[in-house]
Amino acid sequence: MWVPELLTPRLRLRPLRLADSGDLYELLREPAATRFLPFEPTPELVWEHVLESVAARYTPGMGSFVWEERETGRFVGHGDLRPSQETEDERIETGWYLMRRYRGRGLAVEATRAILRHAFRTMDLPEVIALVHEENEASRRVARRLGFRIEQCGTYYGGPHLLYTVDSRSGQQDPEAVQ
Repeated sequence: MWVPELLTPRLRLRPLRLADSGDLYELLREPAATRFLPFEPTPELVWEHVLESVAARYTPGMGSFVWEERETGRFVGHGDLRPSQETEDERIETGWYLMRRYRGRGLAVEATRAILRHAFRTMDLPEVIALVHEENEASRRVARRLGFRIEQCGTYYGGPHLLYTVDSRSGQQDPEAVQ
């Protein structure tokens, strides 16, 4: 899996590594994240997820990103750009998880905007989806700020989710989406 490093004013997005398993476990066990997961995270499950993600054979440029503060190198969050295993046609999906202590600063929008810019400008993808649990108001706000629009409601990841889409045209027309 080849995932590029992406830089934003405050963050460095880099490829997920095996050594990130502990930080990812701490992130996923936070109550705000666990509430929307279809499983209870354990160190073993997160380790298996990291192994699978690092070994994945996605199109170059796709995969899992770790988000770090540029100034300190501290782990801030995690996001993906990869074929969705939840849709029949494996549409390209992004997602975001942010450590609680970093919430409310616009970092999820900043990081995901960089991933979308990469998806549309570098990889020339026509659209990207996001699957957001219908009760996850914070992630729904992030999706709207990024220019995503609801396409449908359905059961994904074992629960009720909204399937959001953004395409390269609408994203580029919306200055808040990917500019």
